[in-house]
Amino acid sequence: MIVFDFDKTLTNKDTLFGFYRQVDGDSSFFSIKRVLLLFTGVASKLKLLNNDQLKAVGVRLFLKGKSKATIQKAAETYARKIQLNGIYTEDYLVVPRDSRLIISASFEEYLNILLADEKILASQLQYKSGLVSGVKVNLYGAEKKVALHNIGLDEIDMLYTDSYSDEPLMVIAKKVYLITNGRKEVIKNVD
Repeated sequence: MIVFDFDKTLTNKDTLFGFYRQVDGDSSFFSIKRVLLLFTGVASKLKLLNNDQLKAVGVRLFLKGKSKATIQKAAETYARKIQLNGIYTEDYLVVPRDSRLIISASFEEYLNILLADEKILASQLQYKSGLVSGVKVNLYGAEKKVALHNIGLDEIDMLYTDSYSDEPLMVIAKKVYLITNGRKEVIKNVD
């Protein structure tokens, strides 16, 4: 199995904030919320908050209380705006469909639209009474390895990722490509 991260691996930029903007960009408080998220991001970089907490804050600021229909409509619009990169066309698409998998901390709501008919494991929003109430699953770091294990995948032939936060996946991969600005570098190769 060949496993691909999504953000900054198959795209050249992170897509999560763009989704927040798509859902909540018309809010009169959007600029204030953006600044709050920026401060939260800095706290995360300083290791004062973990990625789960950062994602929870983003969802609380921009998505909480939005209906499933609103999220779905925004996901459909946003998926059409996402630009895939050369790694997608030159590496991902050449792998047979049954041998490739995307695993991402981005939300499945828009990934499943953008990459319909593909095997995707992604973060999930939690809904209560049809409204976003939080994060159900945040596929980040070690959680990605757990998700792969849950589908019976404990070894990876090749991993494409932009981040060492995927180190738990690197450990179970025979070959690892680190993606930086659309360029790939082999950082592990076990025959």
